[in-house]
Order: sequence, then C-alpha cells, then structure tokens
Amino acid sequence: ISASGWLTGVYPKRTEAEDIHAGTSIDQIVAAQIGQETLFPSIELATTDFTGYIGACTSGFSCAYTNTISWSSPTTPLPMEINPRTVFERLFGQAGTAASRATRTRQEKSIPLPFLGSTALFPAGPMLLAALTCRPVVLFFGLYLGKGHYLVRFEPLVGRGEFDGCGRDTAVKAMLSRYAARLEAQCRRTPYNWYNFYDFWHDAWHSAV
Repeated sequence: ISASGWLTGVYPKRTEAEDIHAGTSIDQIVAAQIGQETLFPSIELATTDFTGYIGACTSGFSCAYTNTISWSSPTTPLPMEINPRTVFERLFGQAGTAASRATRTRQEKSIPLPFLGSTALFPAGPMLLAALTCRPVVLFFGLYLGKGHYLVRFEPLVGRGEFDGCGRDTAVKAMLSRYAARLEAQCRRTPYNWYNFYDFWHDAWHSAV
C-alpha cells in the first residue's frame, strides 16, 4: 500500500472491495494548476503492469492501492501506461486502437530499398522518429584502419526540418533512401569494415510492407 501513500501523503482506507479511498496525489494537484499549458495535463508512466491483480494485494487492502501512484481524487486512481510506443503516439500523434497500432507497426517496421544490387529491408523506426520530432540526423561511421587505429566520421544526413511539408511517409522514405545510398557507398569503399547484424536480404521481405 506504500504506492498509494507516496504522492498522496495519506494512509488509505482498509478495504478489499470497491469502496477504496486514499487522497488526491500531489502530481494531480500540480496538473490541475498548470496542466492546461500542455497537450496533456499529466501522463502516468510505469515499468511494470499491475492491473491484472484484483482483490487484495496486501492483507486487507485492495490491489487498486498497488496499481498506481497517481490519484485524481481520493476515490479515483489513474491507470499507468507501460508501453513506450503508446506514450510516443499520444505525444506526437498516430493514436488509435491496439489493432490499428499493431497494423502500423507491421507497415512501418521496414522499407524495401535498392542496396548493393538487390532489394534490402531497412528499419524505418529511426527515420520515423526524426520525421515526427523534426530533428536532424547525423550519420556515424567507425572505420578500422589496422594496427589498433580507427577513423571516426560524423556527417550530416538530414537537416532540421528539411522534409517539412512532404508528408510523414514521403519524408521517412526519402531519409531512409539517403541513408541506404550513403551506407552502400561506404560499404563499397571499405567492404571489410562492415559486419552485418541485420538481415537486410530476408527472403520474405515483401511480408514486412
């Protein structure tokens, strides 16, 4: 029951039924005062999902006292979100049902692009993040020169806001195409420096798009 008292400062009502009672948590008191200045008054996050627990989690105390640390009122505990993608979509758009998010995950997972004479899959996630946040992208190479020496190179790949107004899908594919071209050029220049951990040439590439 310590979770229910951490931000409320009160000892919760002893009950295993639905008549729970704690207190309004300090984060919600602050949110009520300044939350109107942001997209969401507050966002409740957690690393572990306790919502599957029902009844009493501590002798004589409802599991509702364990499931969250945020209370909008003494009788209203707020659910905690543990999925980073769901949080990202709430903040930057592309909300929807669990089914629609799963569909987008499959569609946005990889994009097929020409690479070293064939068609290869490139993960779209990093460029999608850059497009949604309008951030620049910097390409990094670490090249082994032999005898314990390395050449570290950073080069700009996408400028801030370079693809504004192009539409998300168009921007992501354009950025990823530029990355694939630079990677291919570097691989051809220094082929023995590339150790591939990613299955670019999976036979079922068409199933990912």
